[in-house]
Amino acid sequence: MKVIRPVLFIFLSFFLVVAGTTSVQALSSSRKKTYGYNGIYFYDPDWVAKFGSCDSIILTDLTGNSNAEKAWNFLLNAGISGVSDNPAAIAGIIGNLMAESNVNPFARNSSGCSGIYQACGGRNDALMNELASHGISWGDESQSDAALQVELTYMINEPGEFSQYTNNLGRVSNPSPSSYAELFLVVYERAIYGEGSILDPGVATLANGNLYQNASGRRSFAESAYSSFSSLSPTDTEISSSPSSSASSSSSSSSASYCGTSTTGNSIADTAIDLAWEEDHITAAMEHTEAAFQAKPTYTAALESTGVGAFLGRGTPEGRGASCDVFVATVMHYSGLDTSFPETGPTVQESHMASSSSYRRITEAENGNYSALQPGDIIVNSSPQHIYIYVEINGQPKIAEAGYRRVTGEITYFYTYPGYHVYRYLGGA
Repeated sequence: MKVIRPVLFIFLSFFLVVAGTTSVQALSSSRKKTYGYNGIYFYDPDWVAKFGSCDSIILTDLTGNSNAEKAWNFLLNAGISGVSDNPAAIAGIIGNLMAESNVNPFARNSSGCSGIYQACGGRNDALMNELASHGISWGDESQSDAALQVELTYMINEPGEFSQYTNNLGRVSNPSPSSYAELFLVVYERAIYGEGSILDPGVATLANGNLYQNASGRRSFAESAYSSFSSLSPTDTEISSSPSSSASSSSSSSSASYCGTSTTGNSIADTAIDLAWEEDHITAAMEHTEAAFQAKPTYTAALESTGVGAFLGRGTPEGRGASCDVFVATVMHYSGLDTSFPETGPTVQESHMASSSSYRRITEAENGNYSALQPGDIIVNSSPQHIYIYVEINGQPKIAEAGYRRVTGEITYFYTYPGYHVYRYLGGA
C-alpha cells in the first residue's frame, strides 16, 4: 500500500484524538467515488486514493461471483460515455478479456505478456510499474481484487489506447456484443497475425484486411457475457461524470486523463505515440518497398474519423495519407485539442500556432536548450520545411514524425535542424 503523506497522518492523529473510541465507518461506494473524483485523501482497506492521479478516478466495489462479473460491474459503474451505458459495448470488452486471460490479473503467457489484456513489451513494463506503485506483488492471490481494480483502471486510462475504442464506437455497423468484441480486438488488442476474419462491415474497414487471433472466440465470449450480465444495474448513479471529464480541475482542457509511469501524461504526445509505428519498425531493408507503405491501423482509423488528408488521399508521393504536416494535423484533430489545426504546410501550421492564444512559443527550448522541452511540444523547421512532435519513451527523448515516402508516423531518434521553433499547446499537458 502506498505511503500516505505526512499531512494526512497529522490529520488522522487529530481525528483519532477528537473521535476517541468512535468506530470508523466504511465509506459507501458512491462516497468513495465522490472523494476519488475530487482528489480527496481517504483510507480504504483495498485502495488509497492519490490526489491528482488518474487512478483515483475509478473507486468501486468489485462485486461479483467471478472476475468477469466484477469487471462488468466495474465498467458499468465507471461512467464511460458510450460504454457504461451500453451493455453490448461492455460485453465486447469482457469477451476480449476472457479470451486473453480469463480476466485473471496475474495471467502471463510464454512471451511475457501480462495481465487481464495481456500487455506486451513497453505496455507490460508500464502495467507492472503501476501495480508495484500500489504495493501489489505479482501472483499474490490475496491481492487479486486489488490487482484487478488497478488493471481495469489502468486499462481505461492507458494513454492513446482505450480512447481508440471509445472514439470508434460509431464505426460498428451492427451494435451487437460480437461486433463490439471485434472493434476492441482491432483497435485495442490489435492481435493481428491470426486466422480470424472480422465480420462487422464497419469494423472490417478498420481491420484493413488483416486476420486476427481468436476472433470467433472473442465474439462467443462477448455474447456469453452479455447473456449473463446485461441485466445488471449500476450500484449507484450519484457520479455521472466520465473518467475523461473528471481529471484534476487544475489540468487543462485536455480531453482525457492518463496514467502509468512510462507514459507522458500529455494527450498530444500520447496520441502521437499511439498513431506512430514504434522505433525501428521500418528497417533499412524495407525502405521504398510496399512494406514501408503499410499504414499503422490506428493511424488509418484516425485519418478516416477526422477526415484529415481526405483519408489517404494526400501526403506522400504515393498519395497514401501521410507527410510530416498531415501526421501532426491528424494528431491534433484526433486528440480533440485543436480541430482547426491546418491540415498541410508546416509554414501555414506555424502561422496558425503563432497567431493562436492556445499556443505559446517556447523560446527557452530553442537554440539547443533541450532541457526546456516537454512531451507534446511541436517543433517546426523552415529549411528544410518539417514539423514533428517531441515525445519521450521510457524517459528518453524521441520524436514522432512522418518523413519522406511514408504513410504514417514513426517514433525516431531525437534531432533538430538549425533555426527550429518550438510551440506548446497551452491546454495539452
